[in-house]
Order: sequence, then structure tokens, then C-alpha cells
Amino acid sequence: MRRVIGRSILELLLFAATASAGCTGVEAPTSATAIATSPVSITYSTSFAPLGGAARLFTASRAGVVSVTLTAAGPPSTVALGLGVGIPRSDGGGCLLSQSVITPAGPAAQLSTAVDAGDYCVKVFDGGTLTELVTVTVALTHP
Repeated sequence: MRRVIGRSILELLLFAATASAGCTGVEAPTSATAIATSPVSITYSTSFAPLGGAARLFTASRAGVVSVTLTAAGPPSTVALGLGVGIPRSDGGGCLLSQSVITPAGPAAQLSTAVDAGDYCVKVFDGGTLTELVTVTVALTHP
């Protein structure tokens, strides 16, 4: 009986060795893999009340530059608001800003900053001048 078991194990080992002899475990690609080099662009609109704000999370897939543009805000259309970029709070309770400006809406990016790959947030907020609900549109470009 011992001989049969020993022989079965030997046959199994030989089969496994023969079956995997031509396998390296890594397949060569049949075509070049495209790597995304274009930045991601997002435009969104939201509203908030006096002394409020609104944040949006995004993920930079690689190091690069984040550009944020407050493209529209109002009423009134001349209102200056806070605009910032930072990291999400670990408790999920908002955005810890690392860079911010107070700015009116306009066509050019009011805020640009270098980032590493990772999770970030952009926030628009009242700097203390709003007297009514405001609607904003933000354009965000990130790697």
C-alpha cells in the first residue's frame, strides 16, 4: 500500500512540474497599455446659505496641479467668496483647507496648487459677507 501512495504522489508531482514547465506566471502584453495623461475636468453647481459653504471630494490619480475656478456666483454676481483646496477630514466632517483665497467669480483659475496622488477636496464658502442664499458654479481640473 505504501508503494501505491508513494507512486501516486510522485505521479502528481511529475504532472504538476510538466504542466507548469512552460508557464512563467507573467504574460507579455500584446499591445502597449495607454496611460492617461489628460487631466480630469469637473464642473458642478451648488447653493449654500450665509456663513455656510460646500465641499466636494476628488482623487488625484497622480502628482500634478489642481486648478479651481469659481466661474459663477450670486446673487449678487459680484459677490466675493472663499475658495479653497485641502484634504478631507478623517472623520468625514468637511475639508481641511491648505490653501484658500477670497475671490469674485471669473473665467480664469483663481487657485492652483501642486498635489501628490491622493484624496483632496475643494470648498467654496462665505467669508462673512452673504445676506442670502448663493448659488455657485465651480470648475475643477486635477491630475
